[in-house]
Amino acid sequence: MKRMTGLACGLLASVTVLGSSLLFAQEDNPFDTQDEAEDTHEPEQLFLADASSPSTAKPSTELPSYRHPISHYPFVKNNGDLLARVRDLPLPKGYERVAGLPGFSSWVQELPLFPKGTPVTNPYGSEVLSPPAEVLAVTTVPVLSNACQCADMAILLWAYYHQSIGQEKTLRFKSVSGDWMDYSAYRTGTRYHPTEDGRHLKSYSTRDSRSDAGFQGFLKTVFLYAGSASLSRDLPRLDPRFVQAGDLFVQPPARGGQTGHVSVVVDTARNAQGQRLYRMAYGYIPAMSLFLVSPEAGQGHDGWFTQEGFAEHVRAFGPGVWRRFSK
Repeated sequence: MKRMTGLACGLLASVTVLGSSLLFAQEDNPFDTQDEAEDTHEPEQLFLADASSPSTAKPSTELPSYRHPISHYPFVKNNGDLLARVRDLPLPKGYERVAGLPGFSSWVQELPLFPKGTPVTNPYGSEVLSPPAEVLAVTTVPVLSNACQCADMAILLWAYYHQSIGQEKTLRFKSVSGDWMDYSAYRTGTRYHPTEDGRHLKSYSTRDSRSDAGFQGFLKTVFLYAGSASLSRDLPRLDPRFVQAGDLFVQPPARGGQTGHVSVVVDTARNAQGQRLYRMAYGYIPAMSLFLVSPEAGQGHDGWFTQEGFAEHVRAFGPGVWRRFSK
């Protein structure tokens, strides 16, 4: 199997959202060395596996087949109802699916996937001949530009989720310099550009841009000035015991030139002993599709990672921390 190379993701960093104040507890956390926060346990729901066929996931009768119709994924244009979702991929034997909490988590857990065998592609639609790791599946999330790399793919998911629920006007991201980039201002003509010394962003006015192209234009601006460093800095830290779909494993850039990386949890499962496994996805540099990655020997099994196994999988980018988008 392929090992990841030490390429870069997310040279600039940071996205915060309105009112991001929720902190999650730290308990013998091998990924995060910050001070302890108040312990916050979160309730869970389970999708139950069919006992006669442990490799096939079936939702419990208490929940609908999909909580998010295909119309909730604005980047899917044609025949979306024919696409499989992340949640349709098989469970490991003896494991149950942990349903994402309502909202962004469950939305990520139901991301549509391209048909099996679809290659990873670059922003121009050409096949990436040598992906950085073994590809398990490719999501339908578009690669908007050459700047849409690993951290940007996480930002893109958060933004598209807000668009899907009609809340894109509330999107507000912070640049690595600490300056806000506000979509509500962008859509009425505000634009952002570095100051002459390159230390901050300044805003200026231009024509109104309320179209989808304007939304994508805003995101492309965010990609230039936000990334792994400030995702790590600004998002609420997370106790690894409570990791769920939609959460991020963020490896901020290290001093001395090492660059960062951001990976997204897209599904979680646990067994009767409480052991957990995770489906993981990421983009990369150069920009390419958001794809689900398969573990190597000792990192997990059946396409699912342990937390320790995934930290090993991306060790080239240095230590990481668990983070969560929060309103």
